[in-house]
Amino acid sequence: MPAYPLNWGYSWGYFITPHCRYPQADNRLARECHIPLSATKVKNAKPREKQFKLSDEKGMYLLITPTGSKYWRLKYRHSGKEKTLALGVYPDVSLAYAREKRDEARKLLTHEVDPGEAKKARKLKQAREADDSFRSIATEWFQTKMGDRSKSHRNRT
Repeated sequence: MPAYPLNWGYSWGYFITPHCRYPQADNRLARECHIPLSATKVKNAKPREKQFKLSDEKGMYLLITPTGSKYWRLKYRHSGKEKTLALGVYPDVSLAYAREKRDEARKLLTHEVDPGEAKKARKLKQAREADDSFRSIATEWFQTKMGDRSKSHRNRT
């Protein structure tokens, strides 16, 4: 029997073991395997004294605060800078839907578009559309209510 393990050589002393088959909850080796989250693990995650992360895959993780809130986040790089994109809050946004949002953001990154800036532009556009709809309703109301009034009264209103 040799004094060194049989898998010594190209791995340069790192043992190649099947530790990913049956991972345990807080096992250091299981965290190195990058095992995706499951819905039950997300549901059963309890808050700690400090906020912590449960990583899923492809940059997505669940941020758990000491108050018990669970936030989906995506960490990505754009133009050489590391950024974080909020994907939603856990009970409202399920694991499957958060993964869909993550995939959409990664598609934007492949086209060299910053997902955070795209989200801001989308929100701004929605706010403008809501403002336009309010403006149209207000002008319609003004025309129906103030149509028979004098010009000076309309200007004061």
